[in-house]
Amino acid sequence: MTEHLVLWHRWLPRRGRRGPRADAEIAAWRRTVRTRLEVAGARVFAAIGASVVAAWEPSEIPDAIELALGLLDDAEAQEINIALGAAMGPTTDVSGDLFGAVIERAQQLANRARGGELVLDASVRDAAREGFLFGRQVAGSWRGTTVDREHPRRQEIADAIALLAPASFPPIGESIVASCRMHLDADTSRTFILRGPVGAGATELVASLASQSAHTRRLSIGAAPGGVVPLASLRLSLLRRFGSPEELRKQMLHDGATELSAETIASVANGELVALDPLSLALAALFGPRNGARQWLELDPLSLVDGASLAAILEARTHSDFVIFGRLPTETVLPRPLASLDERVIEHVIPPLKTSDAHIVSEEILGPDTDPDVARRVAVLGGDTVIGVVEAARTLIATGELVRGEGDGFVWRAAPRGGANMISTEALISERLELLDVQTRRVLETVCIAPDGCARALLEAVAARDGIGPATFDGSLERLIREAFTRGEARPRPSSSLLRWRVLQLIPAARSMELHRFFGEALAARGGSSSARGPRLGELGYFLLEGGQANEAQPLLAAEIEHLVRAGYRRAARHLTGWMAQAAESSETAAGRATPAPPPAEAQDEGPPSSELALEELLDEITPEPARPAPPALDQPPPRELPPQEPPPPPAAALPPVRPAFESDPAEMLELSEDDLVLIEDKAEAVGDGALVLEFGEFEPDGPDADRRSTAEVTAAEATAAEVTAAEVAAAEVTASKPASEPPTSSVPGSSTPSEENTAARTRLEPPAATLVGDQAPAEPPEEDSDATLLFDAGQFMAAVLGSPEEQPADVPGPDAEAQAAAGKVDTADEPTDLSSDTTNVGPAPARTFRDEATAAIRARDFDKLERALQQRIAAGGDLGTVGRVRAVAHLAQGDVL
Repeated sequence: MTEHLVLWHRWLPRRGRRGPRADAEIAAWRRTVRTRLEVAGARVFAAIGASVVAAWEPSEIPDAIELALGLLDDAEAQEINIALGAAMGPTTDVSGDLFGAVIERAQQLANRARGGELVLDASVRDAAREGFLFGRQVAGSWRGTTVDREHPRRQEIADAIALLAPASFPPIGESIVASCRMHLDADTSRTFILRGPVGAGATELVASLASQSAHTRRLSIGAAPGGVVPLASLRLSLLRRFGSPEELRKQMLHDGATELSAETIASVANGELVALDPLSLALAALFGPRNGARQWLELDPLSLVDGASLAAILEARTHSDFVIFGRLPTETVLPRPLASLDERVIEHVIPPLKTSDAHIVSEEILGPDTDPDVARRVAVLGGDTVIGVVEAARTLIATGELVRGEGDGFVWRAAPRGGANMISTEALISERLELLDVQTRRVLETVCIAPDGCARALLEAVAARDGIGPATFDGSLERLIREAFTRGEARPRPSSSLLRWRVLQLIPAARSMELHRFFGEALAARGGSSSARGPRLGELGYFLLEGGQANEAQPLLAAEIEHLVRAGYRRAARHLTGWMAQAAESSETAAGRATPAPPPAEAQDEGPPSSELALEELLDEITPEPARPAPPALDQPPPRELPPQEPPPPPAAALPPVRPAFESDPAEMLELSEDDLVLIEDKAEAVGDGALVLEFGEFEPDGPDADRRSTAEVTAAEATAAEVTAAEVAAAEVTASKPASEPPTSSVPGSSTPSEENTAARTRLEPPAATLVGDQAPAEPPEEDSDATLLFDAGQFMAAVLGSPEEQPADVPGPDAEAQAAAGKVDTADEPTDLSSDTTNVGPAPARTFRDEATAAIRARDFDKLERALQQRIAAGGDLGTVGRVRAVAHLAQGDVL
């Protein structure tokens, strides 16, 4: 089956026109229709009477509609009444004939059409909406839409956008205009900051001010690429104003500037980085008063003017007299060079438009012949900014809702748009963007990413790399200019910064990176880095870095930063350095998000994941390893004599959380959660090697902080040491009184006989005996078979990390207690259990109990019971990571995870 557009031509006989003559006319007309269809490339596969049926390829929909409209015009001129129906769908070729429901649908649409109408089904209408305007809806078994015969082509209507008049500043801001005028006349300020959203009317305000003064010269200085490319704002504005460096040089010499000043400014226009001092003197000559006319510089937007251009402009004003107008968003902080000026800076906030002001702007741009109701509706849709009202008018014209009427006004083509609510300017711009064809949209994206006002030749070079030929580029750019998307032919740029921002916001990240790379390649091909002084090094580096070519961009940007420092633009150098670091970090983050991690080898096996396999892996993960037999106690090193001037450090057993320098993974020796390990490691890294982390701060036993401990801290440590020493001595006496075959009991609740790894770790950490017990230390080291060795084992470490035994959760025993309890090696006969207490000295391992409950519940598919066990585990302070993994296995068992 093949997709086709089927066009059905139908003749509607007129009353009173019968007989052989009428039949001959219709036969001749049918031959004309068939010939024109075949010449246009259509496949005529049926003809009966005056009806002719033809098929087109889907890509030829615009040509088919144009041919149908031409047939309607010719038939009307010959007073022949015809109607056409068009539908698109699959067809089947059987012995040279086409069959399919789409043919019957096209016939029904033609039968429902009135004389002189072309009716399209929904699929054809959607495919033709970019180029054509539509009329009434046709009801019936198949719904259709007619093509507007009076205004059929959208492009002809959209051309009327160029007929809109420019907007002026509304009356609501007259007080701001008067205030600025007063300060200019009194010469009390030369710097004015106009705050407000994009399109609030700052440009119109400055134009209104300039119209009231006959002695002004205006120069708009716009955005640099990224707001960071050095001197790009100044260079691009000069090229937009004068065309080329040579023309700029000639104009300066004509105005009486010195040869040195003219050469300096021409070098800047050529892309070279000129030192701050000579450039400021040359700018003073360029921007100085001339023939009584004062220069006005419009920094719009001020936040995207590069730092080097701003520094040169402000330095030039110390040698000359010119006025600066800057536009900033309401909440943006004033740049430091302007905030630190030793002269007065006047700031004004442009208020939002009232409905009456928006109505005035709407009437002005639509023309005096436009109906007041049309102007009112446009004002309401546009909202409270000047650019919003302008974009509302452009959108209504582009969509074909407003058309040029008699005279110079606009009228509704069919009916006003439903509703009377404001539409955001971004939404209005997006609606217009959707009407552009693919090639024109790509050209607009290129213009918006390009430097503000770069040469057309550079845009053509980038478009060629993007697969757009010269003819397509010229036609697309011509349309963009007609429909007010761009302005300027020699140096095209977006019609407003808001439109530029919206287009850039809608460009996908990969597409944006591709266009930046094309610009970098085009700049490099034009010799952007040929000079040792570095003309346009920053611009080339910017586009390469944004294009993902960091290795090529970083040397160029580093060289540009060095040039900036030597040329005196230190603040601009810092700004570029910060942007470079931020852009590199953003690129790495984006690359990490865009590059998925390869799946593990076991995940590449065929078949869905198994809950049984996941359960076995989880059980292996949460089941503690069996405890190793404890080796004999190691000999203790001889006591170490401490210098008399240094107080002994606190005993190791009295230090609550201690982060020992384990040589092996702490998780293998201590059953800690991941959060506990991260907390301990972070504290250890914060205080350095050999430092001990206390509950009340950080302390290095041999460091300079030892003498700064408070008396209360020392007293608390000594008291804790005495308590632990007494407990250890009592435990030693109990152990000595027991038979040799009886395993010793731990002196610390929750601890057990130390494993081999714990014993080795304690040996590395153990301080001398005199350090641990002070004057109560035994004179001789204990015997090898004695279990009363004063060591800091894993159970004590857990107690120190998780708090006192009363504060410990019941499901966090020592790492060896569970294994010993399971093997029946822990003697609790001498220690009666208080059943009324929340804590016990030694008991069955809760981790094993949770494991058994979870395993049984999952295997029995009793998920309610499993959830209760998980809630108990969480309430008891269990490891949330284990709980999450058990839940994942449960979901897998339930079939929630594929």
